[in-house]
Amino acid sequence: MKLILTFIAAVLVSTMASAAPITFVYTGTLSTETTLNGVDVGNQSFVFTATADNSNVFVRSSDILELLHDTATIWINGGAALTVLTATRTFSNTGIDIVALASPATFDIFGDFDVVDYDFTTDVAQITSPTAQFFNVFDQVLDTSGGSLIITQAGSAPGTFQATIGVAAIPLPPTLLLSLAALGLLSVASRSTRQGG
Repeated sequence: MKLILTFIAAVLVSTMASAAPITFVYTGTLSTETTLNGVDVGNQSFVFTATADNSNVFVRSSDILELLHDTATIWINGGAALTVLTATRTFSNTGIDIVALASPATFDIFGDFDVVDYDFTTDVAQITSPTAQFFNVFDQVLDTSGGSLIITQAGSAPGTFQATIGVAAIPLPPTLLLSLAALGLLSVASRSTRQGG
């Protein structure tokens, strides 16, 4: 009976656990040959923010973990917020201890920030890299609400990376129902244990 109670308690705890939202912030300077909707925005500052759910980490290989962003926004030179329409991700390469911003179909867009064994479960205080990299893998294109942001030249410039874990979400209704059922079973099992001896 104690084994059953332990199992039910474990199920209850696991169903009550919720994934936490995570916010990534990248800052830097766009590489020299970058355009937005055909207009030159090269060498201008940018802030790129993205949110994700850290329960959705995908293991690409033994060294590479990636997390697709649920939302992404970019501000260029302090201008209006542009919603990023192209899917983006943050990935961690634990083999060489870096974190970078990328699109799912390509390698890095911006990154190579030194973070040791990052697994998306902890905050990362702002890290500054004097040589954050921009990569142009067949010309990076990010579709935004302000048009296509096209990066046609690789380069490096100072940049920052930061990750912040938010408060875990309230469990979803099916999870709550399962939790209540587990509590009921615990109650019945406990009562039958007391009555049985």
